[in-house]
Amino acid sequence: MKIHKVKSKKNAITIKYDVTNGQTGDPDEFSFTCHDRALPAFYEEFVRLAPQVCDICEFPDDYEANLTVVGVSFSYTETKDGEVMGAVITALKKLDGANSPLVINTPYLPSQSMSDSKSASMSDGKVLPDDCIRVLEDLQVEAERYIQGKRAQTEMFTEAAA
Repeated sequence: MKIHKVKSKKNAITIKYDVTNGQTGDPDEFSFTCHDRALPAFYEEFVRLAPQVCDICEFPDDYEANLTVVGVSFSYTETKDGEVMGAVITALKKLDGANSPLVINTPYLPSQSMSDSKSASMSDGKVLPDDCIRVLEDLQVEAERYIQGKRAQTEMFTEAAA
């Protein structure tokens, strides 16, 4: 399974992903939006990404206040050494002087240098910080758990039935 987008906004979770088709070897693409609550760890990963947004965008530390991460778009690039994951993180910043938030998209950064790929000019040797990569990988794990039906409501009913 390869996660392409994870979004959590207004009590809805949207996930786009693909799974390799066992018969053809080609990826089958899926996208869904669901209003079931995720497990707490899912939401914690979004909170853990807020300081990463400040780090990537070179914002001061106090900029994290009222910053809410709402989504991540993942992309994958083939290199001679394998596949390299990259990401863009989307956050909202509440502003005192406006009715709507400031939308922040981090620049695209890969998880490792892609100097040998066609996309080398996009990264120019700049990569995601190691801490950010770990949080993004944890978010992907939580998204897969959500896809597999491991959700807050499901867990409640499972425990009640036992």
